[in-house]
Amino acid sequence: MVRKHNRDLKIAGPVSLRFFPGISVSAERLSLSNAPWASNPEMLTLKRIDLDIKTLPLLSKRIEVGSVKLAGLELHLQKNASGKVNWDMSADSPNATPGSGGDNADASSVGNNLIYMESVSIVDAQIQYQDPVNSTSHYQIKRLSLTESGDTSSISLSMQAQGQALELSGKTGSLSGLLRQSDASSMQFPVNLNLGMNGKTLMMKGEVSKLPKAMPTINLTLSSKAFDWPSLSATVNQAPHASDGAKSDPVARQPTKSQSKYLFSNESIPFDMLPQAKGKVVISIAELGLPKRKPIENLQATVQLSGSDIDIPNLTFQMGKGSADLQIKLSGLDAANPQFVAKGVT
Repeated sequence: MVRKHNRDLKIAGPVSLRFFPGISVSAERLSLSNAPWASNPEMLTLKRIDLDIKTLPLLSKRIEVGSVKLAGLELHLQKNASGKVNWDMSADSPNATPGSGGDNADASSVGNNLIYMESVSIVDAQIQYQDPVNSTSHYQIKRLSLTESGDTSSISLSMQAQGQALELSGKTGSLSGLLRQSDASSMQFPVNLNLGMNGKTLMMKGEVSKLPKAMPTINLTLSSKAFDWPSLSATVNQAPHASDGAKSDPVARQPTKSQSKYLFSNESIPFDMLPQAKGKVVISIAELGLPKRKPIENLQATVQLSGSDIDIPNLTFQMGKGSADLQIKLSGLDAANPQFVAKGVT
């Protein structure tokens, strides 16, 4: 057992270690204790981890991971009414003081020497997030594969989010390079991904770039011949996840929710949590399916990003026998009361 920041890391199963041809570590039945105020006693449990570390880079004080394999991960994330999150372990340290930079310096040092990972594999992962009002969101990762080669990362993901099956595949810029990215250097991160849902595909192509000490610039195109608006919603007062014995799928226990009287959802949109960026997102979807409603057809939109402001100078679509030509502006998204202005013809 290892204890740090008032958290206990336990390994209850067998551990194996090999040194040839590289350093290989395997361990079973791992757990990490939760914050004292959290609902679950354990923040993380893991059936098995396999880790391969390359030997030669260690001589240059660099850590290069050949592969990481995780199986049977259960992760319980939570945010309480005071705004604390259980994954911020520095807040649990009895010696933590506001503005202390020891851990940040250590993290920076580790970040400079770490991380290059050729492949990451996750199977059978369950992730639960509980917000301050006790609404619970469930995510099941059936399979995630990340493979890195040079400046390119290949992604393959099969998961369920709130009962909705999702598939993600394609290529991006180097994820390891993104983790090592500092605010003192420029970055270019190409994106070429396909998001699949209900047998339909949304293509996402473009680039995210960033200059030193500046907000990122996003230039993306989202296009599809047919796609469905995702029906995702959190549940309230979810029954506790069984930790022993037969494991049931947490998604299957979600109650059926009544249809909202609004077009998309009656839940508040957390605009203040959106990352600030500049750039443009162009959307072109021939048919956008809506839950229990007629689809939106010929959806065309240009979304212009400018820090805390979002401007949509042209949004056109048809729905049934009607059509719309709108202009929308959102401003002050980082303020307590963002401003929303819409005008046009319907």
